[in-house]
Amino acid sequence: MDKKKLLFVGISPQSFFSGQGRVARALVDRLKDFYDVRVAGWGCISTDYNGVFVYPNSESWWEIIPQWQPDVLFLSHDVWRFPQLPKVRKQFRNLKIIGYFTIDGDPISNSWFPLFDACDVILVPSKWGRDVIFERYSRRPIIVIPQGVELNLFYKVVDKESVKKVVDEVTRKSDIKHKLYHSGKFTIFFAGMNQSKKNIGVMLDGFRLFAQDKNDVLLILLMHTHKENVFGAEVLSDYNFADLYPWRDILDKVEILEGTVGDDKLVQLYLVSDVLLSPSIGEGFGLFVLEAMATGVIPIITNYSAFRELPHPDACFFLNVDAFYRARWNMNRAVVSDRSVCESLESAYRIWKNHLDIWRNMQRLNYDRVLGFSWDICANKIRKIIDDLLKNDLFVDTELRRLYHG
Repeated sequence: MDKKKLLFVGISPQSFFSGQGRVARALVDRLKDFYDVRVAGWGCISTDYNGVFVYPNSESWWEIIPQWQPDVLFLSHDVWRFPQLPKVRKQFRNLKIIGYFTIDGDPISNSWFPLFDACDVILVPSKWGRDVIFERYSRRPIIVIPQGVELNLFYKVVDKESVKKVVDEVTRKSDIKHKLYHSGKFTIFFAGMNQSKKNIGVMLDGFRLFAQDKNDVLLILLMHTHKENVFGAEVLSDYNFADLYPWRDILDKVEILEGTVGDDKLVQLYLVSDVLLSPSIGEGFGLFVLEAMATGVIPIITNYSAFRELPHPDACFFLNVDAFYRARWNMNRAVVSDRSVCESLESAYRIWKNHLDIWRNMQRLNYDRVLGFSWDICANKIRKIIDDLLKNDLFVDTELRRLYHG
């Protein structure tokens, strides 16, 4: 029996460091065995990804549909990236359309309603995203399917100080010009795109307040410059990572890595880190938080958006939101202060330094919690929805409703 055709549209799975690229990679890897999958969208740089055909430079993804005639269109990205969707719906009425959308602001825009209407079902990775949509829109089913973590890669229960010593010994023997050592230091890790919403300036200001009287702290910054094509215009990140002059007094306590890293290096960075610091002001999920939890890293994250759903509430430190402001499409964005970053770092540092039993219990709580976030679980739920859509009986299954909305 021929497999049904599924066109996956979003950030390419070839874009490893992007969170959306990691979502694409996890889902495409798991769906390709059950459907004839092809990939289009942003960051498609070659014609092959693990045996799956990729349309290079295919931001005009809608032009592929009449040529290939897929049975299912699976959209995985921010809602606003798909303005052509209503026309696609009108032209291809038998096409099953699933939107797996990340919602990182509150409230949603009126301009998104026609995009939602064009979908047969809307999937979101967080309850927060579902509730934000439900506040203003309810004409299509909205189902929560959390994203996951590659447990076989990231789930590591280790003694971090031992790992730090091994890494430091390798560094000591290397020809690196500026050598920074992790052993015996409270190591803070940040990884992410070079975007203003990540609050990098606030993070560095807060770290400066925290680190000014300490010699046993280290901040690792793993940055990836954000550059993309938005509606035909090239957009660069609106934060200049090269301009670190205002924080020159603390750069001897900051290890800066710029660009992309592979899985092995990323895991190593998690393993030498004690806390993940992310004062981001709007996230639709938070893959890096899950990966950190799986490697024994305690999250220090904003008490806002989907972040709140990830760590165990007794095994993290929340950055308080001081206020909100209006961003694009009239969405709310949280405001986090450098003082809040400093206070949370201080709290974590005191426990790490003086109460090892409490620290290890926090790690255990997150180790247990992260097991509930599996890409296999995520992909199986999506397959169930796809198959039911193809049979035109998605919501006949009452157990499915209970599972996703309970």
